This record gives sequence, structure tokens and C-alpha cells, in this order.
Amino acid sequence: MSDDFIENVQKKRHWLRILYMLVFFVALYVTGVVILVLVVAQALFTLVTGSDNINLRRLGNSLSVYVHEMLRFLTYNSEYRPFPFSNFPISDNALPAPGEDHDGETVDGETEADPSDDDRPKS
Repeated sequence: MSDDFIENVQKKRHWLRILYMLVFFVALYVTGVVILVLVVAQALFTLVTGSDNINLRRLGNSLSVYVHEMLRFLTYNSEYRPFPFSNFPISDNALPAPGEDHDGETVDGETEADPSDDDRPKS
């Protein structure tokens, strides 16, 4: 074995990162279950009331940012350690109110297309 390999295996920071990665892998699984419950709750809420719940939407937005942060850490694209080692992402208040589109105009019950689809390359 090379000296570099032995030196890397003995570095405490590599093992500490692997430990953090295990913690975030478990957190990612738990978050996935919470998101599944949130999706079902939002669908049921919409069926019962006719519109979505803004609080569930904000929680979903925060959870999606949190999942993104965890995935960036797990894939070595970031050294930033997400919650609980930093603040939990807060949903921005710029989300449109129920029944409004992204420009603040009223939508007549139809779901509008995801604006992020416009940014995807055409095939």
C-alpha cells in the first residue's frame, strides 16, 4: 500500500466526516418519510378544503432545501454541515398565497406548470 493511503486512513478528519455522513444518511431517510406524510396531508387538505395549506407548503419548501443541503454534503459538494449542526432552513415568505400564481394574480382553480420546467434544456 502506498504511504498516501496509509496517511489518509489515519487522518481523524476523514473518519469524522464519514461519521457525519452516516448521521445525515439516516436524517435523509427520516426526512423522506416526513415528506411523504406531508404530501399525503397536503393532498387530503386540498381535497377537503379545495385549496392547499400555506403552512404545509412552507414546511415542504424548508424540507426540500434541507434535503438539498444534506445531499450536497453527502456527495462532497459542500463542507457545510446542515441542521442539527447549523440552523434549519427557514422557508422564504415569498411563496404565493393559496389561489395565486407567482405573479400575485388569481388562478381559477387550475394548477400552473412548474416555472423551473422553463429552465430545463429542450431535448
